Amino acid sequence: MIGTHTDLTERMEMESDLRRLNADKDIFIRMLGHDLRNPFNTLIGFSDLLLEHLPHYTLEEIEEQVQLINQTSKRTFDLLDQILIWAKSQSGQLTLTIETFDFKAICHEIIQSTEPQASRKNIRINVLDTAADNLSADINIVKTVLRNLVSNAVKYSLSNGSITLSAEVDQERCLIKVTDTGIGMNEESLARLWTVNSSYSTKGTNNEAGTGFGLQLCKALIDKHGGCIWAESEVGHGSTFFVSLPNQQP
Repeated sequence: MIGTHTDLTERMEMESDLRRLNADKDIFIRMLGHDLRNPFNTLIGFSDLLLEHLPHYTLEEIEEQVQLINQTSKRTFDLLDQILIWAKSQSGQLTLTIETFDFKAICHEIIQSTEPQASRKNIRINVLDTAADNLSADINIVKTVLRNLVSNAVKYSLSNGSITLSAEVDQERCLIKVTDTGIGMNEESLARLWTVNSSYSTKGTNNEAGTGFGLQLCKALIDKHGGCIWAESEVGHGSTFFVSLPNQQP
């Protein structure tokens, strides 16, 4: 009787886990469908305008439309790339490649990729001088996480704000920080950041839309790397996101 009860309990727990995983999957599909619909609407809208008014547009007007289409296409490609990375992490197909790299060089690459987004708000992005120039980790995971955190920081920063990137290394761990002077979060918002089934998202300071998928991806990748990610924030006083990774050797 005891054995039967134990088997039944384990079966109920497995069924509960499966229901939760299916619910999480459905939420992700809805989130990603929303995130993909918006850029495709933009691409279709601007391309329709070009096709309809091309004979009447000046060269400057055509260039402006093409730039918007190009920027939207790049953002959509980045999102699709992140979806593939997340799918690999969930299926166990994502493998780590540990190598030593220059932290400042990676930061400047991220800054360059987010410059158009930051310049619209006149936001300065700085990299603190640090002795942790050379980090040993999976460079693609670090790039993906930093890109998402910096993009999020820009989204929730006010005009003329600033974002600071830094890193510290000891014998056991590497600690990366992304700090902004943005609107900050209350305790309820902080608690919801990493919860898939909350469907939680807020608009940016310029009404930028989003679903929170970037943070879910960051957590999945950092978990895969054997690290942890968390945030500290206060309403009206900005936020700091911390990424702690084991100091591995290539």
